[in-house]
Amino acid sequence: MKKVIIDANYLRATDSNGHELRQLVADGFYLVLIDTLLFELCSTDDKRQWLATQRKLYHVANFIECWRHTGVLLGDEERTQCPIETPIDKDFTVQFKNLLASKQTYIPKDLYSYVALISHQRECDSVESLLRACKVHENLFLPLKQKIVNQSNNNIDLICQDLVNSEDLIRLLISYSIFSLQDRVYPTWIAWHHYKSYIAFLCEYLRLNGTTEFNKLPASTQKKWINRKHDLDYVISLAFADALATNETAGELSRYAKWMYGTSKQLISRLCESRRHSML
Repeated sequence: MKKVIIDANYLRATDSNGHELRQLVADGFYLVLIDTLLFELCSTDDKRQWLATQRKLYHVANFIECWRHTGVLLGDEERTQCPIETPIDKDFTVQFKNLLASKQTYIPKDLYSYVALISHQRECDSVESLLRACKVHENLFLPLKQKIVNQSNNNIDLICQDLVNSEDLIRLLISYSIFSLQDRVYPTWIAWHHYKSYIAFLCEYLRLNGTTEFNKLPASTQKKWINRKHDLDYVISLAFADALATNETAGELSRYAKWMYGTSKQLISRLCESRRHSML
């Protein structure tokens, strides 16, 4: 079966009977829940979201895969110097499917304390590090920055798509990495797509005409950059899937997916599913 990654806004908008999820399964998709999705659902102030999500997934329990975080997968490749065999967290997938099949909901007692513990690293620390790297590379890409800033949105998308998929630039970034056999790193590696996603993040940084230090930004602007980092977790994972279910069909997530994969990946929105259902 084909695999579709479900993002947080799509899952939140799905009705309580899981109609849209069941339709995806009927269309031949396995539903992929990446680690970042679970983190987003569990890090919200609304503690009911994770329980409501589990109930929606009851209806498709046999057609779910849970994938590990892209940073953990990259760490595995750096440690083994080999591409990952699969992004699937096999043990957790089995446990979660069994939980859903039992029609029970479950929240570990230490879940929210654990989420709070890792939130700063996943959000503030990682985004701050990315923005520092972008600040360094901004000086190396000043002509490109001017080109992007002075273009229309359509032209920006074409420029950024070419840049994100530049093998020379991807390999230049890999040359600064800890991979010992850098010429062996290809699109079958999660690392390849990590570096592509960094270029996409850099393009967004240049498109927005740079920024100041992360900890000096207003909280609302910090949140936007955190959301962009989460979006890139989805598009990195998309390298190993066939489609992405998101309602952000005109937002940043869909833009990054287009930059990284062109038209080779299908984007599915709840709106399109609803329209199709109303026509049947």
